[in-house]
Amino acid sequence: MKEQNKEKLLEDLLLRGNFAPFPHHSRVHKLHTFSDERKQVYIKREDELGFSISGSKVRKYLSLLPALQKYGCEEAVIIGSAHSNHVLSLSQILIQNQIRPILFLLEPGEKTKKGNFLFTSLFVPESDIYWVERKEWGNVLSLGKEYISKRFSEGVRASLIPEGGLMPESFLGALTLPLDICRNQRELGSVFDHFFIDAGTGLTTIASILGLSYLQLHMHIHVIVMASTHAIFLETLKEYHAIFETYLGQSLPFPDNFSLYYPQNARSFGSVNQGVIETIKEIAQKEGVLLDPIYNAKLIAEAKDIIQSIQGNI
Repeated sequence: MKEQNKEKLLEDLLLRGNFAPFPHHSRVHKLHTFSDERKQVYIKREDELGFSISGSKVRKYLSLLPALQKYGCEEAVIIGSAHSNHVLSLSQILIQNQIRPILFLLEPGEKTKKGNFLFTSLFVPESDIYWVERKEWGNVLSLGKEYISKRFSEGVRASLIPEGGLMPESFLGALTLPLDICRNQRELGSVFDHFFIDAGTGLTTIASILGLSYLQLHMHIHVIVMASTHAIFLETLKEYHAIFETYLGQSLPFPDNFSLYYPQNARSFGSVNQGVIETIKEIAQKEGVLLDPIYNAKLIAEAKDIIQSIQGNI
């Protein structure tokens, strides 16, 4: 089947879903300090999809929000850390749509209201925040389910949203990213050989791997695993590969178009050191792009090294 026919089939699959009216096309532009006469390197500006609700978060909510509304959801339990981008952005989306966010947060060493938690605390009252000790964090899903069961007995419909929105209801929205990459290629009149992406819980990255593999776009995907392990990522990929086959109604070969890495600098999730800060400053001053320290600053640093390795092997 030709690539464009597959793209149309994937678009049709997504159109059959009921998507929220959020933007999901972002531009790419050249990274001048990465490019030379042998290679052209572009950055995809997912950050421009919104101010505090942007990028992969917007894409996941395209399909997640309508699913919650179809269920008649009145409350949603959001699981995550106090400084999570997902917790902050989804809380806003839910409130806008008259769904009450209930937060089950990993208890930090100190609860100072700063960073994302400062903004989250403006949206969600303390009475709707449940702190879970680190030693109990492995049971957080069970705690969330207990809360939902209790609310159901009280006549309130509630839903559970795992960390990062890692759930099938978010998957169709995440599949808009590989389709958007196709659009970027057409607009540039060029083809991307390599694609670099970070993975937290991994849903957007997994949707990219599966979507690009299905579309038979011959680019290699370099995944920087930030928040889990390679083994967990691969297990999740297997799970969503089966889900994707169900959506399409056909069997698909398991993808082999990717490589997994860990960040070499500030390996521990959430850690930031001077090297990360210097990367942020360099890209801001030379490229006019502001990176975040948890994800894409580390991604950019790893991508730079991988690109040099690729170029050295050509």
